[in-house]
Formats: sequence, structure tokens, C-alpha cells
Amino acid sequence: MNMYPPTLKRAGCTQSWRILLAIILTGSCLWPSPAAAQISMADENQAARSAIQSEDYQRAEQLYRKLLERDPDSPELLNNLGIALHFQGKTVEAIHVFRQALRLKEMPGALALLSLDYCKAQEYEKAQSALERTKRYYQ
Repeated sequence: MNMYPPTLKRAGCTQSWRILLAIILTGSCLWPSPAAAQISMADENQAARSAIQSEDYQRAEQLYRKLLERDPDSPELLNNLGIALHFQGKTVEAIHVFRQALRLKEMPGALALLSLDYCKAQEYEKAQSALERTKRYYQ
């Protein structure tokens, strides 16, 4: 019985095919384990936080967007992306991201920055509404 596909045998790829088959059959780690993915995500999250703290908002934006690809419903990641956008002056994007985060979880800091971004966008009624919601946390 021939275990190699005919096209691979003709192309002289039987050695590569044998190695690939061995990797698959032994269950070798072709993809990161969930634990490795969590460590990597934690490292990336720390790098993004460090970028915010060092005022490298463009880098923070890139990192938070990458993190959100893996966890798109994280209100904390969305909030932090909103912060990076806010400090880059990307007002419209920041408003969108803060609103998305606040739909998942109400956070006073996100509300405060959202109200500032509404002011920048000259949407004063929305700014007042967000500010009223923010004040509840500080009374």
C-alpha cells in the first residue's frame, strides 16, 4: 500500500510528506496551546498598557486592535483602544469605540472621555448626557 499521494511522489516530496504526516500523527503542537495563547495575550496586553503609559498612542492602538481580534467583546480592551484613539485626536473613532465598550459594561472613565470627545465633535447634548451618567459615580 502506497501512503503518499501520487502527485507528491512524482514531485520528489515524499520526505516532506513523511515529516508532515509524523507531525500530525504525533499531535505535535502546530498551533499554540490555549495556555500559550493566554500568555501571549497577557504579554501583548502589558505591552499595550506600557505604550499608553509612555504616550505611544499609535503603538497602543495597533496592539489593542490586535488583542481585540482575539477578544472582540472585551469592554476593557475596547475602552483602552478608545483611550489610545482619544489621545491621538481620532475623535470620531474614539466615540464609536467608547460607545461599543459602554454597551458591554458601564465604566466611569470611558463615560468621561466619551463626553470630552462629544464636546470635540460639537455634539453638546450627547456630551451632557454622558457627563450626567459619569457624575453618578462621583457623588
